[in-house]
Amino acid sequence: MNGKTALIIIERSNAREDYELILKITSELTGLFDHIFSLNVGLPNHEVLLFDNLSRRSKLFFLLRRPLAWPSYIKGIGKSEFDKRCIQLIRQVKLLQKKGFKIILLGRSAGARIATMLADQLCIEKVICMGYPFKNPHQPDEPIRYMHLKELQTPTLILQGINDVYGGLGVHHNYSLSNTIKLDYVNTNHNFNLNQKEMEKVVLHIVSFVADKIDLKKEASVFV
Repeated sequence: MNGKTALIIIERSNAREDYELILKITSELTGLFDHIFSLNVGLPNHEVLLFDNLSRRSKLFFLLRRPLAWPSYIKGIGKSEFDKRCIQLIRQVKLLQKKGFKIILLGRSAGARIATMLADQLCIEKVICMGYPFKNPHQPDEPIRYMHLKELQTPTLILQGINDVYGGLGVHHNYSLSNTIKLDYVNTNHNFNLNQKEMEKVVLHIVSFVADKIDLKKEASVFV
């Protein structure tokens, strides 16, 4: 891809469960992009994870020690976590685009939903989804999770575990997907528990997609 390219990783709601997975992916993709960013609330990721689990009193102490965190905290009051993450993504994408970057989004679980919902609006180059949450296994069907996928115009690769409780093998038959979406299956679950060799195959598939070497019209298949 010509020009400066940045990858923004939008992590799942419980990012701690994906620490090793995201570390593996970023280490393998480092040479492919000029910059790699992880969506956060303006603080380093490990501090965000810590901050979210603090008591109200402890949060106040933290903010008094880190005054630069106050603007992000105040803006977030009254908003859902999902809404806050959408706002953060919009802000980060626009900032990078002003600097001349083309943007590719990689979303994990809920992060994949955010990426696909905003991709067309933000003029994103490509989207990569790992474990798209088509359906919460503990909730009734929620069309808001997937209805936008049939209209999505941004080239998108969805890598879905065949044993994913949020939508496994067969989701390409159960949901209407735009012809700009390529869905392929990985022999894993929602957590993407893969060994090194399997992870390398996933990364190579992502690289091929970024390099426009994957036919979006090809039938969904299990490639790992």
